[in-house]
Amino acid sequence: MNAVAQTFNSKALKLGVWPREEFEFALLSIVTFAIPMIFRHPQILVGTIVNFTLIMSALHVRGMKKNMVLCILPSLSVIGSNILFGTLTPFVIMLAPAIWAGNILMVYLIKLLHAQENKNMAFSFLASIAAKTLLIGAYAFLLIKTSVVPASFLYSMSVLQFITAAIGSIAAFAVLFAGSAFQPRSR
Repeated sequence: MNAVAQTFNSKALKLGVWPREEFEFALLSIVTFAIPMIFRHPQILVGTIVNFTLIMSALHVRGMKKNMVLCILPSLSVIGSNILFGTLTPFVIMLAPAIWAGNILMVYLIKLLHAQENKNMAFSFLASIAAKTLLIGAYAFLLIKTSVVPASFLYSMSVLQFITAAIGSIAAFAVLFAGSAFQPRSR
């Protein structure tokens, strides 16, 4: 069966037809990188769209390697384009490792809880969002307490992270629910 799949995939690529998974990964990559540049502000909109794409990638992109790429792209976009945080963007460089780790943790927990352990989707989303928020918020708090970044970052790296991830998960749930409503049902 594996040989058949490899043959199909190589023929599809030669013919210029992308397999669905590769297409989804490419599309999610473009969206997660471009959204911070396209919308710029407000952070609640940008964060919601980014979190929506990360949650969809957790559910649709196999493996963690590709998902890890998707988890770091939004921060790289913000840092590279010096937008969203304006003159405070250099401080985002200090927070980037925690943002990456938080995004990776959220995606990993969704994959683990929902896909592997068959936990309820709402529980999987909520637990992964809470873990992400705690990780990023704790790191931001530590950097604020050691005077590395201004205190103004605490809200955007904790409360706003939770809010945007929660709204993104609600949007993902709605899209998944709407999609399943249009699937043909077996008799």
